[in-house]
Amino acid sequence: DPLSGMPEPDIHDNAFFFDEENKNLYISYKRISRILKIKYPEGKVINTYGEIYKSGVPVTGNKLFCYQHACKVSPKGYLYLFNNNDCRWPDHPTVIRMQEPLSEKDSLKKVWEYECSDEGNFENGFPSGGNVLELPDCSLFVSMAYPGSSVFIVNKKKEILWKAVAEKLNPINRQWESI
Repeated sequence: DPLSGMPEPDIHDNAFFFDEENKNLYISYKRISRILKIKYPEGKVINTYGEIYKSGVPVTGNKLFCYQHACKVSPKGYLYLFNNNDCRWPDHPTVIRMQEPLSEKDSLKKVWEYECSDEGNFENGFPSGGNVLELPDCSLFVSMAYPGSSVFIVNKKKEILWKAVAEKLNPINRQWESI
């Protein structure tokens, strides 16, 4: 577990994306902050993104993303995702676009990032979950789960074009609450 340094019993993939054009499968593992890029149908791992953990070294999270969700590849070839950013608490979650390595000597590089600072109340805990989808104009539709419960569209200039908060009516006190 990147937060506690203890072995993580709950390793599972939380997102995958199939790049049909290049025949690559991307599998995201939130609890260990890793993304595998696998050639399909061969099954050969052609790259891994995220911090490589070393024995005896405390795990502090990845320098680009931590506890990510929803990794995808844009039509222009950028890898993008929702970064819960739990390893840097109390930092806010972010949405990130990255350029994949162009050669074996190159590395994954962040080319754009939006900090989700006004899209939810994070005082009550770590963000958990989220999704991001690139729209035809290259703006991003973002959905944040707990504790923000908000959805919004942000453009490349980092301007919010649309925003909503998911709510439900509490029948006891007749108040609207985030869900």
